[in-house]
Amino acid sequence: MHRRARGAAIPAGTTGRFFTGFLSNPFAADRWIHLKAEAIEHKQCIAAALTIIGSLLGAQMLLLSLPAVGAAANALSLVLLVGLTLRRDKLRSMFVAASVVPMAVFAALALPQHSNAAQAAVLYGTLAALALAYRRMLPTAKSRKKKTKPNYLFAVPAMLATGAVLGTVSYAIVGDYQSLGAMSLPFAAGMLAGFAVIEEFYFRGVLQRYVRQDVGPTLSVAVAVAAFTALTLPAGNIGLTAVAFITSTTLSVAYRLQTNLILTTVTNVTAKLTLLACIALVA
Repeated sequence: MHRRARGAAIPAGTTGRFFTGFLSNPFAADRWIHLKAEAIEHKQCIAAALTIIGSLLGAQMLLLSLPAVGAAANALSLVLLVGLTLRRDKLRSMFVAASVVPMAVFAALALPQHSNAAQAAVLYGTLAALALAYRRMLPTAKSRKKKTKPNYLFAVPAMLATGAVLGTVSYAIVGDYQSLGAMSLPFAAGMLAGFAVIEEFYFRGVLQRYVRQDVGPTLSVAVAVAAFTALTLPAGNIGLTAVAFITSTTLSVAYRLQTNLILTTVTNVTAKLTLLACIALVA
C-alpha cells in the first residue's frame, strides 16, 4: 500500500468524492438530518422563549406609561400565548404556564383596591390560584436522572445568608417601599412571607419548571426572571424593578442548580423579612 508523501498535493476531486460518499452513506445521511432537526428545534425554543419574554415585558411597560393601552396589550399577550398553546403541541405547557401572568394582571386591574397592599394581595392571590390549577392540569416530564438530595446542613445556612444579603441590598435600593413601616409588624411580616411562598411556587415551581422541560434550563431562567421583573414595571419604581431582577436572577439560578423549592423559598422569605427588619430598625 502506498502512502501519500507529506506535503504532496491532494488529488483533484477528492473533496467532492468525500462529500458525495458522506451523503450517500445512509448512516451519515441520517446523522446529517438529525443535526438539521436539532438546529431547527433549537431555533424554535429560542423563538418561543423570546416571544414570552417580549410579550410580558412589552405589555407591562405599556401599562406603566399608557394604562389603557397597557390593558389592551395584556389582552393581546394573553391571546397570543393561548394561540401558541393551540398551535405548538410540544411547547404547550410553557405557553399555558406563562399565560398566568397577564391573567393575574387583569384580575389586579379589574378588581377595585384601596391600597397598594390590597392590589398586591389580589395579584398574588390570583397567581397562587392559577398556579395551583395549572400544576394539577399540566403533565410534568419525569426525569430519569437520579435526584440527589442537597446537604441541608450546609444548604439551609447558605440560603439564609443569601436571603439576608438580598434583603439588605433591597433596603439599600428601595428603602421603605410602599410604607411597609406604617403597617403593623406581624401583618407586614405575614404578608411578605406569603408573597415569597407564592413567588417561589409559581415562578420557580410552575413557570421555570415547565419552561425547563420544554426548552432547557438556561432559557427557563431567562423566562422566569423576565416574568417576575415584568410584574414590577407598572409600579414605576426603578429601584423596585432592579431589586426584582437581582432577587429573581439569584433564586432562578439557585433553582436551576438544585431544583429544590424549599431552598429558594427559604431564601426569598429571609430576604423579605430582612427588608422588613431593616425598615423597622431604621424607623
